[in-house]
Amino acid sequence: MLFVANWRDPRPDLWTERRDTDESKDMIPIPAPFVEHEQHLVDAFVAEAAPLGVSATSALESFKMLPQPLKEAPAFVFLVTGKRHYYFGEPLRLSGQGGAVGSPQAPSVENLVRAVLAARQWLSQAQLAHFLARLGDPGKHEDALVEMLAVSRVQDGAHLEYEPPGVAVGNKRIDWLIRTRGSAELLVEVKNRIQPLVKEMMRLQPGLDAGQSAIPGIPPTDFEILFRDTADRFPPAASAKRTQGVILFLNLKVPQAELRHYFEAKLRPHLHFVCLTTDGVRAHIEADSETTAHEVAEVLCLSGGSDVTF
Repeated sequence: MLFVANWRDPRPDLWTERRDTDESKDMIPIPAPFVEHEQHLVDAFVAEAAPLGVSATSALESFKMLPQPLKEAPAFVFLVTGKRHYYFGEPLRLSGQGGAVGSPQAPSVENLVRAVLAARQWLSQAQLAHFLARLGDPGKHEDALVEMLAVSRVQDGAHLEYEPPGVAVGNKRIDWLIRTRGSAELLVEVKNRIQPLVKEMMRLQPGLDAGQSAIPGIPPTDFEILFRDTADRFPPAASAKRTQGVILFLNLKVPQAELRHYFEAKLRPHLHFVCLTTDGVRAHIEADSETTAHEVAEVLCLSGGSDVTF
């Protein structure tokens, strides 16, 4: 989801500011007609934590852990969805002055809450400190966010280990080892993939610059780039002791038939499943069997209906 597909020399009166008592004002580079309500991130954080069963006191404890630059990020309600978002991240830039602002720079506050809660639950103190440092870096913020989002809804009774030693090939690491309340174990690598969106923006830019209202064609998908540095982390699937898979967070749809073909031809030697999602809640799962797909959805509490394929 992009709030602004492309802009050049935006007029100041089209942009929304967070009005504060400080001399400096944080800019939300999203056209004012799309912003329904502005508030401090701490207020939005506490509000989004409540439906998750988190008290205001506990929510404030989690919020206080965040790096200062992130605490100061402006929050707002996006008019189209009615959901709370916050602005923190590096805008996507194309050649010249073109650019885009969207979900990579304006994650939902709910996702931030879920990620922080998962990190506090499953990471060691040293790992948590490293996670928070990455979360406070605009260039690494979304990468850190999705690593925790992927396991933020894991089934009750599961035990998680972050970057466990001795499970990957060579000296590589794999993000999560999930031991379920039964006897099953999942080994999961999580990746945030912004490249498809960037490539599509580059494809669209000439038409946008020319003033075209519609640009034909299907977005190309480079599956080699999409799954780079994923399957080769895992031992061969045939001899694996655990269910092995990759979770990709995407901002652009991919062709389902081609995804299935690529999974069968290139990924199955090392992976039992791949999961595509935008939010860690709704997902599309390709797997070696319906049993595996059901197991993954059950352990991670994922639902269908994710709008990531066509």
